[in-house]
Amino acid sequence: MMPFTEYLIKVSLGFTFVSLLYILVLKRLTFYNWNRFYLLLASALCFHIPFININTVLERFESPGGQYIVQQIPSVGQLAPIQMPASLVTGKTVDLPLDTSIKEPVNWVLILWGVGVAVMLLRLAFHMVSLKRIMRRSRLVYKDGVRIYHFEEDINPFSFGKSIFYNPAMHSSDDLPDIILHELAHVQQYHTFDVIWSELLRIINWFNPLVWLLTNAIRQNLEYIADRKVLESHPDTKAYQYLLVKTTLRTDLGLANQFGYHSLRQRIVMINRKRSPRLALVCFLLLLPLTALLLAAFRSELPENLEQKGIWLAVNNEPRGSHKRSNFIHISGLILDNFTGKPVAHMPIRIDRQTYVPISKVSITTTSNPELVDIVYTDIDGFFAKSIFHDTLSKDLFSYSFGYEGKSYNSFSLSAGYFMPDQVNMSFPVIFATRKGMQNDTRPFYWVDPDDFYEQYSGHDLDKAFKKYLFKHLPPLLAEHKLRIAFKLRYKFPKNVITRFENGYFDRDLELMGYVNKLQFYLNGKKASYQQVNEAFRSYPYRLGVGHEHRQNLGYLNTKIAYLTFPLYKDAPPAAMLKGNIEIVDVKHFDLEKLQKEPYMLDGFRQVSGTGSNLMPLKKEIKQVVLLKGRLARYYDSSLDRIWWIETRPVTEVFGRPDFAQQ
Repeated sequence: MMPFTEYLIKVSLGFTFVSLLYILVLKRLTFYNWNRFYLLLASALCFHIPFININTVLERFESPGGQYIVQQIPSVGQLAPIQMPASLVTGKTVDLPLDTSIKEPVNWVLILWGVGVAVMLLRLAFHMVSLKRIMRRSRLVYKDGVRIYHFEEDINPFSFGKSIFYNPAMHSSDDLPDIILHELAHVQQYHTFDVIWSELLRIINWFNPLVWLLTNAIRQNLEYIADRKVLESHPDTKAYQYLLVKTTLRTDLGLANQFGYHSLRQRIVMINRKRSPRLALVCFLLLLPLTALLLAAFRSELPENLEQKGIWLAVNNEPRGSHKRSNFIHISGLILDNFTGKPVAHMPIRIDRQTYVPISKVSITTTSNPELVDIVYTDIDGFFAKSIFHDTLSKDLFSYSFGYEGKSYNSFSLSAGYFMPDQVNMSFPVIFATRKGMQNDTRPFYWVDPDDFYEQYSGHDLDKAFKKYLFKHLPPLLAEHKLRIAFKLRYKFPKNVITRFENGYFDRDLELMGYVNKLQFYLNGKKASYQQVNEAFRSYPYRLGVGHEHRQNLGYLNTKIAYLTFPLYKDAPPAAMLKGNIEIVDVKHFDLEKLQKEPYMLDGFRQVSGTGSNLMPLKKEIKQVVLLKGRLARYYDSSLDRIWWIETRPVTEVFGRPDFAQQ
């Protein structure tokens, strides 16, 4: 699903629930100003809620119970619907004409929406022209904060902005005060803003009938407010109702607040309705659970701990999982479109075998170039499989690979594993193939570890069983892939060293570094937020130097990344820099506790937490202690005026050692 299409669907669903709450509950209440506030606030929230990921909030407060409740609410926003293919349910295969030329999908939903928006904009332009024409033909008769115009057309009195328009020939002198007071309420309370907002809602959500009901409700509620303003000073309620009936003549001006328009019958019903009790105000609190429901439904699915789920990324094409198997080797996987996440059907997959024979006890050699085993095609669900018989008496080592070379997608080739007389090493991929002409995703291959499958599998239909196994492990992969694609569509050139996007952290290479609350950052040896890291490198070049970043990986994601604004080591400083800036300390009297609180170099290397270089020497190992001060200390770290120099090795083995002998 395209990101904008998904956003449009979320906004539309938000308006649907907001409209239902108003129509079913709040519409009957006489708290018109509260209703106005609800209609404006709730409709604005519909545009913002899709950007909020509630998972990050739940993780921050470490609320397992809350996470469980949220997970029970269906999520709107998967990259593609995750459903078990029909072929797995029915056990039938579907034969379609072979066609490997797959065309770029056309987002007809977006095109249709754009056409509707264009039509609605033309409608708005027509209303604006009509209103402008009437204003040009009108005569200004009063101007003091509010402008009053007279016109000669048979149109209901109306107001727009700070102006009131009416035809004096159509109304008696007794009726005009109430009419002007009604329109004055629209002007003084800036009701034109609500009208324009309702028109914008219609333009964006023209396809949603409940949005049309909501926008009509916005306009109608404004009339309730103005009617109440008149009735606060009107001695005869019945007379005002007759006035409404008399002035209901013709034509909706679209952008104007018109006297006597917008469901006259309902306005009269509300005028005679008994005021709602104050206790009924609690109904407006229903917006809170409604917002929580939408936040939960619009969350971005946080992929589960992929290492625990047995999902691995092919970084060096090294498959996982060793199993003692029969004399059949099984090669299978899923092919999905990199951009849409949908299965790629009928893709030809070439399977090759490379044979190795021993030439000595310690070395092997290939017998020939890789030989073609078979060409298989993905089914309608993007799944492919090939079982290959192998003689278990053979002493040779076979390695297998598979790949694609064609016109529709960029070529790829992966190792499928190896087969030995007593062991099979295999893993099964989920591949996000990239269409021709598009840039390859930096992480297009995921491996699904088959350990659990082989422990649980018992039966004969291996292909069908493993297809189910792959689809079972697919949702977290799609959630992560969706996150990567969405980030790349939003950011072409991230300006910060670390960019937080939804529940992930990304670097300037558009790579997913790790997940929120699962990745810890360090800055110069201390725990830091990603904002602090970005601020520390605000003035640095776009690409950080080699020594500025140190990552610790678990699988393919990071659990800890340390950033340094200083180098871990440097060449020996000039001799002139040492003069007056060193203090040699007696090792026997040196307090080792100082190294717990102050920066130090150990045998020429800076020791700092988070970099893998955080060694604390034993007192008996120390051969020399020197305190580096002033500009000599700043040579190693521009932010320091003093740093300890500790040596535990012979002088010739200390890296970049200053020439202390000259001092």
